[in-house]
Amino acid sequence: MALSIFLILLLLAGCGHIIVPTATPAAIATATMTPSATPRQTPTLARSTLAPTVTPTPSPTPVVYVVQKGDNLIGIARHYHVPVALLQETNGVTDPRRLQIGQLLVIPRPDAAISTPPPTPTPVAATIRGVYWRKGRSGDLWLLGEVANNTGQMLEQVVVGADLLDKGDQVVASRQATLLLEMLPEGESAPFAVHFERFSGVVTAYRTYLLSAMPAFPGNSYFDLGTEDIRLDNHLPQVSKVSGMIVNRGAGTAMRIRVLVTLYDGAGCVVAARLQALSAQKLAPGEKMPFSLWLTPLHGPVLRAKVQVAARKQTLP
Repeated sequence: MALSIFLILLLLAGCGHIIVPTATPAAIATATMTPSATPRQTPTLARSTLAPTVTPTPSPTPVVYVVQKGDNLIGIARHYHVPVALLQETNGVTDPRRLQIGQLLVIPRPDAAISTPPPTPTPVAATIRGVYWRKGRSGDLWLLGEVANNTGQMLEQVVVGADLLDKGDQVVASRQATLLLEMLPEGESAPFAVHFERFSGVVTAYRTYLLSAMPAFPGNSYFDLGTEDIRLDNHLPQVSKVSGMIVNRGAGTAMRIRVLVTLYDGAGCVVAARLQALSAQKLAPGEKMPFSLWLTPLHGPVLRAKVQVAARKQTLP
């Protein structure tokens, strides 16, 4: 009996399975698996009524150039009649020799002074939902949720802010988190994970808000991957396994394939999320490959799993 209690406590501390990776341009395919289980009530942190409403201030729409194969900073600057130094500083380009195909460059006004911030596109509104929090035994606090795209267009650069509040509604800590998928198609949702490392303050409420969400440029994202035979197995109260098959339903070859799994409790709150790159380097049209991920949710029981697949197109050398 003592050994069983020790194992369960060890699993509860397993927040390391909740991953916030470096963002990668991604297209997604979604599948949902729901087992039969009876949810139990769990304590939740109060959502603050003081949550700020982000009201974007309209600004001039800048000229944005998409870097093509063979482009260089000097040629782009000459084409738009702007100084190379101004173009480089405006876009934070540290090495002009390393422009990436598909990279977006804001074209400044020719008369703009160097070190003057360029105008930025106005952010669009999206919905934050399914937020859940838990403080681990190590003192780390995790706040999970997802952003739903109901804007009518694909989004990128989605960043969420989170504040922790004390009983006097004063902010005691703030963090930011990017979405685990950089490209968020219209009608889809994707998770985020906010990590407060070794937090020791007294918290009675939280608030979350959207800091950034921009219309997306799909670039080399591949949109024709799907999933089959998704299976959710809850082996223990705090360990879940999600497995299935990825299938290429398009006419192109998919590269850099990643699987994102999100777990939900009975109230629809996000209790775990994990993004993992697959070992296979590419997936040709019509081919399939298996995947399997283990996750440690913040609490259980887990009632639903969502699987999303991210990939890029194969490009000619």
